[in-house]
Amino acid sequence: MENEFSRLVNALPGLVWSAHPDGSADFFNQHYLDYVGLSSEQAHGSGWTVAVHPNDLKGLIAAWQSVMASGKPAESEARLRRFDGEYRWFLFRTNPLHDESGNIAKWLGINTDIEDRKKAEEALRANERDLSQMINAIPTFIQMSRPDGTVLSSIKRYWITMASAYRMCRKRISAIGFITQTM
Repeated sequence: MENEFSRLVNALPGLVWSAHPDGSADFFNQHYLDYVGLSSEQAHGSGWTVAVHPNDLKGLIAAWQSVMASGKPAESEARLRRFDGEYRWFLFRTNPLHDESGNIAKWLGINTDIEDRKKAEEALRANERDLSQMINAIPTFIQMSRPDGTVLSSIKRYWITMASAYRMCRKRISAIGFITQTM
């Protein structure tokens, strides 16, 4: 049965791991070890942290400590170094495994590669910025509203132009009023 379980865990399309209640890692599937290029002995305890991007390590460790303190399932994102030195974004998910008394007996986790999703999200943000810049350069009124009339967005340039025109008209009207009163 253990051999079958080991085959199953090693076949999962993610980096599977487990840790003691204190957070020290005690198991990594072969896919995880092959990905980061570490032996099981090197990865155990906190050895796995050598594969975390230096800019993400402090935040990931803080998140992990917070998760352990809460005792609840959680997720976090960080970059992991592949065996060839390339860093890729991963979603780290973990769940506590409780014993019969309700105490945490082990932490179970899986890390899923989300690099392509991160790149797609960044491309979408860049496209939205570009579109917003193009739309804001158009000297006309464009507004998006919900069916109830709530304004979702409008072109800034239009409102700036309208505000400027309004101020100019008020000055002219005030000047005409002053001329009329002095006559």
